[in-house]
Amino acid sequence: MTVDADTRLADDAVLAMRSAFALQSNLVAAAGILVPVCSKTMSGRFFQWFQTYEYIRNFIARFAWMRADSLLLISGAFASFRRDALLTLYVLAPLPLLAVTIYYVNSIIHKKSERIQALLSDLTTNAQESFSGIRVIKSFVQETNMRRFFNATSEEYRKSSVNLSLTEAIYFPAMNFFIGLSMLSTVLIGGYPLRRFRSLGAFTPNNPSAR
Repeated sequence: MTVDADTRLADDAVLAMRSAFALQSNLVAAAGILVPVCSKTMSGRFFQWFQTYEYIRNFIARFAWMRADSLLLISGAFASFRRDALLTLYVLAPLPLLAVTIYYVNSIIHKKSERIQALLSDLTTNAQESFSGIRVIKSFVQETNMRRFFNATSEEYRKSSVNLSLTEAIYFPAMNFFIGLSMLSTVLIGGYPLRRFRSLGAFTPNNPSAR
């Protein structure tokens, strides 16, 4: 059951909703009738009339879809949905794998990020020290050694950055894949009963995008 924060229910609203589901075993979703209530001022009455007109227009369209047994959207201000345990299981099945993958890959990204930050810190520190002691470096003829050090550290920093980018390039599409797999399983398993003339609303409550 969903109720908006600015919705005030009638005394028998919850009882009526429970009775509707109890009397109709094939009922998968139901919504209450919304009545706008605004202030008693002239502007309040105008907005109340405008909201009433908007609700009537929207509900007429949804009533037409309901008559065609194709209603995919129900007002969430006050609504109830019958959950399907099997569909819920299929939706939640990939989530443990998703959680383990997120934990494992985030640990790898964290270690690689720390390595990159350490290399960048070394480069910055040594660059500042070299500029400060440039005369000492030239006095002891260490320009070649310092150049080799900076080239080696810069190359290691570049490789570490590319490695991190590669990990992230695999990680984020993988997350979308597992999320899409969850949604696909919902559509496939929920769509199968449609071939046996079950109501389309049977899988609507388990599909967040259909609310």
